[in-house]
Amino acid sequence: MKLDRYKTHYIELVVDKFRIGDTSDKRLNDSILMSLDQGDGVMMVLDSAINEPRYFSRHLMCPSTGLSYNEPAPHTFSFNSPQGACPHCNGLGEISSIDEANLFLIKSLA
Repeated sequence: MKLDRYKTHYIELVVDKFRIGDTSDKRLNDSILMSLDQGDGVMMVLDSAINEPRYFSRHLMCPSTGLSYNEPAPHTFSFNSPQGACPHCNGLGEISSIDEANLFLIKSLA
């Protein structure tokens, strides 16, 4: 299968299938470790009874939505960095804006 190299792709890999109570602790542990290794620290468990996925991660991630966040770094908290700058003032501390109520229109006399 060919994938577009300029797009982000999410590939799901089935590591193991079993029913609760029908497997040993070693098999469960091995499956979890392999799925976290293959998934770069993130794994999804699909409950076949209700067909609903649950996400687990070693990183900062919301388990209900699967939304993840980058690890905090010093540049995240620096106003001099685009990652840490305020999105409204871009790290300048001032917002330049024009108050349209204070503008006036000059008409030329002709």
